[in-house]
Amino acid sequence: MPVPKGDIEDYVPCCVRGLMCAYMALEGSENFLHELQYSRAFWPGVSSSSISFSSSLPIGQALPFFGFFPWPLEYLLVALFSCVTSWLALNCDNMPFTCGVTFLDGYKHENLKEGRGVSKIQNRKVKEVRSLVMEEPLKVLEFYSGVGGMRYSLLKAGVNANVVEAFEINDVANHVYQHNFQHRPFQGNIQSLTVTDLDKYQAHVWLLSPPCQPYTRQGLQKDSSDARAFSFLNILELIPQLSHPPLMLFVENVVGFETSDTHSKMIEVLTETNYVTQEFILSPLQFEVPYSRPRYFCLAKRKPLCFKYPRFNNQLLYTPSPLLDYENDDFPSTSSEPSALDWDSTIMACEPVQKFLEFECHIKEKEIECNYLNEADHTNSLSDFVQSGVPRVGSDGCSVDQYLVPLNLIDRWGSAMDIVYADSKRCCCFTKSYYRYVKGTGSLLATIQWWSGDWVDVVVVVAGEPELKGKVSPLEKQGLRYFTPREVANLHSFPKEFGFPDHISIRQRYALLGNSLSIAVVAPLIKYLVSEPLERDIPP
Repeated sequence: MPVPKGDIEDYVPCCVRGLMCAYMALEGSENFLHELQYSRAFWPGVSSSSISFSSSLPIGQALPFFGFFPWPLEYLLVALFSCVTSWLALNCDNMPFTCGVTFLDGYKHENLKEGRGVSKIQNRKVKEVRSLVMEEPLKVLEFYSGVGGMRYSLLKAGVNANVVEAFEINDVANHVYQHNFQHRPFQGNIQSLTVTDLDKYQAHVWLLSPPCQPYTRQGLQKDSSDARAFSFLNILELIPQLSHPPLMLFVENVVGFETSDTHSKMIEVLTETNYVTQEFILSPLQFEVPYSRPRYFCLAKRKPLCFKYPRFNNQLLYTPSPLLDYENDDFPSTSSEPSALDWDSTIMACEPVQKFLEFECHIKEKEIECNYLNEADHTNSLSDFVQSGVPRVGSDGCSVDQYLVPLNLIDRWGSAMDIVYADSKRCCCFTKSYYRYVKGTGSLLATIQWWSGDWVDVVVVVAGEPELKGKVSPLEKQGLRYFTPREVANLHSFPKEFGFPDHISIRQRYALLGNSLSIAVVAPLIKYLVSEPLERDIPP
């Protein structure tokens, strides 16, 4: 990558700042230490361990080399040194040594609206990073990689990036990840990672989906005292010590994380290490997927990088508005939770559950004949389906009968079940306990429906209002079944190429998918994270 050249007007404020910093150093001013610390936050080549000067020391003791000279010459040498390091800071990426007397915040455009502006020098760095992104793939680290939901989201976002390493302690999840990406994640405790381990990758982007159990509403809510939170806390502790901290971070977790002690620690660390954040709570329902799975997301960029819409910095947003294109930035309300009326309109805009199903049910003489949705058009006559001879098995080789809910479970837990139909526009979140338990683990699909004394196909539109479903027919007669693993993957927006190795059991598949994420939500968030700021938000 060619060495960029600075403009003369960029050097002037730096040199002036250099003279000021030299004077402060000679006088033992505390502001000298502040300048040292600022340079470390801006340039990844300087670690916190290199900034250990006492602000009360004169420059001869802080920088012993200059202590051999009389004070007038000492002053001039420090000033010259300041100007040289300023020039190096402007023209060299990842300087091996950047003394604290580099003056990178230059002069800030304080009069820019809503904090959008960055200094000229920062603007130069933004353009350099932009050039880097366009010329070379971003290097990505994927923490808590699971079955690869983050990586699939990265692919769907269309980001020019390479996952240089993934980290996952679950052996079964690593089998699935390797099956789909021909790369096996590093299997070990993330809590054991060190600064050296992470610095060697020099990654630009970190994607993290830490364990959610410490923060779930149904759990013990032990928060940061839960052992499962320790690995993420370890990562947070490492960030200030890195010589090559990431330019961008993406964190996903359950709703409830935003009020946790761990969240407070995360924001504290990111702020102290010069990151700006934007936070979201979003659901696939807001992306026309009939799946209620609200999740918390934190997007962070290290200054001088900035978001496409800096007005949302340090805010928690409840709509995907910034991820969408609006003329004249006429955004709807973003800072308050959607009302019940808002959710009703959002759900109505979703695709029907039928679009995500693997089987379609047809009725002949009160018997269910199940066929692949993609094998025949459901508008064909019923006899055509019966004669087609399509086997009643799913993509995993299992018969549809294996997914039927036993009658004894319906008798016991029927009143607690969430029942959906093929034309429903919403189903509940699938947990890792789906298929093992029926209560509170996810929706069940009604494959047949009793109507006016006749059996009817639920895929065909029939007379009557949808809200009457389930009220005029006993649950035992609705043909309740679990969504198949493939259907759960579809509702998580996994691509059709995604699959499981044959040796992964059905229960293991459900558990892995229950711990996964919605690609329909994460992909646009990642795309927004790496997007460039609007030109009008950057000074010329």
